[in-house]
Amino acid sequence: MSSSVERPARSALRTGLEAARRQLKPVLLLQLLLAGVVASYFAWSGGPRLWQAASAALSRGGLVAVFLAGGIFSGLVAEAAVVLIRQRGRWTGANTVDAAVRFVIYGTNAVLVSLFYGLQARLFGDVRSVAVVARKVAFEAVLFAPFVSLPLQLLGSRFSALGFDGPALLAELKGRFFRDFYRPGLVVQWMFWPLVSCVVYSFPLALQTPVFLVIGAIWALLLAALAKPEGTGESPGQ
Repeated sequence: MSSSVERPARSALRTGLEAARRQLKPVLLLQLLLAGVVASYFAWSGGPRLWQAASAALSRGGLVAVFLAGGIFSGLVAEAAVVLIRQRGRWTGANTVDAAVRFVIYGTNAVLVSLFYGLQARLFGDVRSVAVVARKVAFEAVLFAPFVSLPLQLLGSRFSALGFDGPALLAELKGRFFRDFYRPGLVVQWMFWPLVSCVVYSFPLALQTPVFLVIGAIWALLLAALAKPEGTGESPGQ
């Protein structure tokens, strides 16, 4: 492989790792929450009933309930973790804006993911086997993540970071967006989601969306650090 190819790859990896480092403490807090959530299903006798109740509530509410739940976990809960760990509990106006933007972005993303899980079940079956899970993880990593979820999340995050300036976002799309945001984001996506998705697909289809909603809060923080470096609206490379 030539150095001209290796250099951008290393740069994207370094940017992604730096984004993860900046959000390490809030992410660790949310990972503890995730560990408790997963353990509640497999290790607690009442866990399956609790998850079935959550699934039933989402089913009754339909995609509107999925949107609201995605916004709450990836917007409000994720921002609360940042405030608690990094700001000593002091919520500011900037936190309100960030939480509101992520509420919309990740609420929409949760709807798309829920529909995608249903599509995967129809294509590959709702069977928890190594072969089926591997197909679902590969399909997600190669098609859904790079072309649907990641562009939605990055474009929404950058639009917010640029002060909701449409022309500035358009100029970025014609220039540095792929190099500074999409490519590092895709690296982080491939580092984070394949293993995590194995956890999601180890649950029955009815429970996959509720589990994803909890995990989505962790991902929202990682991508926020990548799309909007702390305290600025500039690119990670600046």
